[in-house]
Amino acid sequence: SFVARWFCADAYGAEFALVDAADNGGGGGQAAALLAPEGTRLDDFVRWCHALPDSEPPTWLGLPPNAETLLLVQKGRRLVADARRLRALMDDDDDYEDGDDAGGDRLDAGDADSEGARQPAHMRQVETLAASFAAALPESLPSLPSSPDAAGCGGGADAQVPLLRVIERENAVARSLLAQVRLDLAQLRAVCRGERKQTNHLRRLLADFGAGCVPRAWAGTYTVPRDCSLTAWVADFASRLEQSRELVARIERSQSQPPSSPGAAVREIQTHRVWLGGLLHPEAFVTATRQAVAKQLQCSLEELAISVSLDTSTSSDGDDPSSFAVSGLRIEGAAWLPDRRALALNDGAAERLGVCRLKWVRRSDGDGNGRAQHAGLLAAAAGIPVYLNADRSVLLFEATLPIDQAAGSATTPSAVVQRAVALIAA
Repeated sequence: SFVARWFCADAYGAEFALVDAADNGGGGGQAAALLAPEGTRLDDFVRWCHALPDSEPPTWLGLPPNAETLLLVQKGRRLVADARRLRALMDDDDDYEDGDDAGGDRLDAGDADSEGARQPAHMRQVETLAASFAAALPESLPSLPSSPDAAGCGGGADAQVPLLRVIERENAVARSLLAQVRLDLAQLRAVCRGERKQTNHLRRLLADFGAGCVPRAWAGTYTVPRDCSLTAWVADFASRLEQSRELVARIERSQSQPPSSPGAAVREIQTHRVWLGGLLHPEAFVTATRQAVAKQLQCSLEELAISVSLDTSTSSDGDDPSSFAVSGLRIEGAAWLPDRRALALNDGAAERLGVCRLKWVRRSDGDGNGRAQHAGLLAAAAGIPVYLNADRSVLLFEATLPIDQAAGSATTPSAVVQRAVALIAA
């Protein structure tokens, strides 16, 4: 966007603005535009550089005026998280030494009844933490019943099978991870009570619990955000299990009502929202929706382009078989204007969105880039990336959304790219 903005034919003209007046001085209305130097000699460019202010506002680089404040907030959060982990490690070491000094001389090493009393304070804290985690998680998760139609359906019923396979795989992975977590918690509590000997796996769990980190054996099943604490991971995992239970209940409800078919089950998923970021593998879910719509429209996957409808004021999309309701999305760097049905730049804050809809449309129904023609929307649009987590390490897809280009608005396609506007699924 910077190349297209500055390296153009207008840059050779007089009074070419490198920075508009609206972006100069942090968006102040009294500031003048920053013009390119008019001289041709080296001295003219040096004199122009010396005339620049000592402190340049971040708006010169397309960032929001409070960009430095946002960076300080993020650094402060990481500093607090690191300080908490360091304090937990230091407390664990102190408890270890205190427990050894207080009980090492008084207790018989061969007395099995006093094994639990010899445990240091940090072991008792880990046991309490493991007990609270076990109470927050369900005992088990219902499995998705296998349907005869879904197992070997033919004809038109096969159109929706990929989506059912994704839900079934999500359920199987969730049940397997839940069993592993509950087993680790039970064994960890037994070690803390002195009823079980430590193994290498349990020693790593004790170290992770002491540092407040998510164990690698748990976090390797699906993508976990960086700097995610152990307590936050357990709460998030419990919410994911609840969604998996609800999806299984929806499919069972659709299969219990005649006529039972995979299409009815998928229709049940379409009409009820799905927490996109709460899926263990959301990329597979998005791909399955594309396959289902391609089968329904009798077209290839390459002919379909994805779009996201952020306008929740109308419910007409709820009857569209090519759209899927999703929740949990939030937008960073911009705000959604319901009255204009477009995006507008803000100060960089994040805005939680309501129920949105993923919709697959034919590229022939839009322009050459696959943008759908929406009645009543503004003509200008920009590609908005949709990331899985706030750290933006996993890109799910890119959707084209309309932007507000009213008179005096600073929202342009290049400004949207420079501000790094994005949708976050989790």
